Amino acid sequence: MKRVAVLAHYDVDSTMSSYVEAVISQLLNVCDKIVVVSTSGIINSINVLSDSRVSLITRDNIGYDFISYKVGIESIHDLISYDQLIVLNDSFYTLPNFNIQAVLEKSIQFDIYGLTFSNQIKRHLQSYFVCFNKPALISKWFSLFWRDIYPYKRKLKIVYDYEVGLNTTAEKAGLTVGAFWEPSHLKNPCHHDAVQLSSTLGLIKVDAIRNKLIKEHSFFVSKFDFISEHVFRTRQFYENRILSADKNAKDVSSSSHFFEISVGKDIPAQCAVVVHVYYIDLIGQIKKAISLIPENVDVFVSVSDESHLGIIYGELSSICNQLHVTVIENRGRDVRPFIKILKSFDFSKYNVALKLHTKKSKYSSLGDIWRDELYKGLLPSTQAISKVIRQFKIGDAGIAADSKTFLSSGLYWGANKPRYNMLCDKLNITDRELLFIGGTMFWFKPSFIYPLVNIIELDDFENELNQQDGTLAHVIERLFCVQVNNAGGKCIDVLEPTKSISSKDVVDNRVMVLHG
Repeated sequence: MKRVAVLAHYDVDSTMSSYVEAVISQLLNVCDKIVVVSTSGIINSINVLSDSRVSLITRDNIGYDFISYKVGIESIHDLISYDQLIVLNDSFYTLPNFNIQAVLEKSIQFDIYGLTFSNQIKRHLQSYFVCFNKPALISKWFSLFWRDIYPYKRKLKIVYDYEVGLNTTAEKAGLTVGAFWEPSHLKNPCHHDAVQLSSTLGLIKVDAIRNKLIKEHSFFVSKFDFISEHVFRTRQFYENRILSADKNAKDVSSSSHFFEISVGKDIPAQCAVVVHVYYIDLIGQIKKAISLIPENVDVFVSVSDESHLGIIYGELSSICNQLHVTVIENRGRDVRPFIKILKSFDFSKYNVALKLHTKKSKYSSLGDIWRDELYKGLLPSTQAISKVIRQFKIGDAGIAADSKTFLSSGLYWGANKPRYNMLCDKLNITDRELLFIGGTMFWFKPSFIYPLVNIIELDDFENELNQQDGTLAHVIERLFCVQVNNAGGKCIDVLEPTKSISSKDVVDNRVMVLHG
């Protein structure tokens, strides 16, 4: 069988890691030609690139892997003479038990064959390794599909149109599609089934290790030198990368595991919403709340369950300018996801942002009532929202909520005062009177709280053990208001946005779910 492969490559140091060399070496055992398409360039001397069967194309870093696949395919002028085309990227490590020959033997049973199906969003073939056999290569569908590939900047748009669209449109065209692994669940199999895939197929995804998306990540790093070398060399780049709001910036989000989509509005947003969706059954209430905002908004969502991605997209994509969704472990309640998003993106372009989450307070029979009041207090009406947003734009507002939700009574120190004072020392805060917002939902000016965000390490948050007090998340929620005041901003009431709020004004306020 005559085979050709196109490999999409990117490296932060413009090199080629040993694990990628290993993949190319395996491909050379089964392929007549290999086209490497790199968006970073490769400046070092690589043995596999010296093979006459391997060619290198360097292109601009736009459009993600599907554009690299397209560029590589278009460079193969005699494609019709091949029996099989393999497109793959460098997003996975191959382990000693990986057998490409066995994979390719299975692939001939289908017109199109991949390593894993996913039911996330919609059943689709994951695009990190896909084989196209002769019936697919000579089909009208193949030429039309690759002809229409467009260099979208947003990853989720590419997933929807191309990764999901690939097997959907191919099957409609009468082609057969199969995969080595077909999960029954709605999660990403490369994360949820990572250990099984490593033992049966002999591969594991780079992001599962680098972003610690599986609990066994340390085992693989310690066992395989080529994995530890790559993770160590590249981790700092991905951990420190901020996704700029600048439309001209390179739109790469590997480190943060963000799925992004542009929903087609050209007017830049000056308002953002940051929402943690732990309880997916409340997404309708979140949508209703956001819909009240009389501004063009960018929405940033964190979820703990990957199977919720499709629901999030379906509910929220129609009501915002840009939608960004990240999957994050269930740790630090709504506070750690909030900190992660502000660390991952540059919010300096926004005049104002709103923090929400799907709060249930299951320990109290009044939990649902309290949540409804919190939402209503933040978003009472379009007219009221306009007034509070205006105050952030023209005044010195730093944080806003319903005045009834501000708390300053010593009853609410709990076990948090020692770490509170420690963080105040780091922030040079001298006025340390307690003042915070019950429920941790509020409007805020990002520039005023970034000093706090910047000193917090994500790894310092405790594991989730259903704690009710004394965690880093509890400490941080007590610091937002005092940090705003320290930065020169004011705490204001949503209904009376020209009125500032101090500790003495709200000392008698109480939390409904704690005191009835």
